[in-house]
Amino acid sequence: FYWDYDVLYTQKDSRFEAGTFIRQNLAEFPNALPESCYDNLSRPPRIEFIAATSENAQARYIPQWLETALTEPEQDTAIVLCNESLLQPVLHSLPDETAPHPVKRANVTMGFPMTDTPVFSFVNALLSLQTDGYDRERRRFRPEQEQTVRSHPYAALLDADKIFVPHAENLALLNYLRTLLEELAGVFGMEKEAHDDVFRQLYHEALYRAHQVLETITLDKDTAHYKQQVAIKFADLVYDGQWYSPLREALSAFVTSTQEHVTGTVRLKLYKGNMINAGVWSPYTLYDDAIASFGEEESIYDQADSEGFIKLFGLPITVQALMEERRAAAVKAKRAEKRAAVKKASVKAAKTVAKKVGETAAKAGKATKKAAAKKAK
Repeated sequence: FYWDYDVLYTQKDSRFEAGTFIRQNLAEFPNALPESCYDNLSRPPRIEFIAATSENAQARYIPQWLETALTEPEQDTAIVLCNESLLQPVLHSLPDETAPHPVKRANVTMGFPMTDTPVFSFVNALLSLQTDGYDRERRRFRPEQEQTVRSHPYAALLDADKIFVPHAENLALLNYLRTLLEELAGVFGMEKEAHDDVFRQLYHEALYRAHQVLETITLDKDTAHYKQQVAIKFADLVYDGQWYSPLREALSAFVTSTQEHVTGTVRLKLYKGNMINAGVWSPYTLYDDAIASFGEEESIYDQADSEGFIKLFGLPITVQALMEERRAAAVKAKRAEKRAAVKKASVKAAKTVAKKVGETAAKAGKATKKAAAKKAK
């Protein structure tokens, strides 16, 4: 027997109620390992907190964390998930054989809800298409259910003629689902074999890099920056299984609108593992030599025009500086006023003391004269 406990619970003076049952179990079924293996809580733990913007950001940090935390053997390193929906992003974040510190074996000791998988939503969409989505009278599929199936990522991998075939009987419906899922599994199997080809991977990376380069001359600065923020939120929604959420559809519509003019020709130079931009052209480019040539006399840009928007953009900073100057002057005046009041009060107090001292001395002088006259008499 191998028990999961700590000697802190089994000590005689232990205050933990659970220790009573642990001691009983150990007495009846002794542990195969020595007690020293379970003395961990007596030593101070080393805990490091790392801030992350979201739960998915934690998953993306795992490769960097494993560079220093991965033990040998690997079974001594554990990743505990507080949210079971993070299992997929965590598995995708584990370093593979191409990484400097690859994870060769991963033992998953938790379940993953079938409802969070893309295939579940696909099967649900197919069932809805065959039950509620088919109009028996008109002999056609209803637009709402049909659009749900067509918008699913898996539908694009299969033949539409096989998907949009009505099935009324239960056995026919089950065979229909099994056939589509088997074909889908075959597609993913072929894709895996194709992705193993290094040239195919290079082709995909080159397409992605070329698209990035093309966006640099066809998207304005604000749109490009906001698209990067949208990409982070989009990834969070997909990882959280929110593919059919209104927000995901709205973000997809935004990204689609940004790609309207992203087209052209890109030349890439492959050199020692790098993809270097060797030239880009687009009919919708936002770059114009006539506008970019600031130094030429015939340029439509006049450097004197910059004075106005520099003052305009600098207006908030100017106002802030003026307000800070006013506040500093007010504080300085208040301090000076307070010092003047203190000085005035000190002078007044000194005059009062001097007056009282003079009056006291005069009274003392009169008393002395009076006493001397009385004595002489």
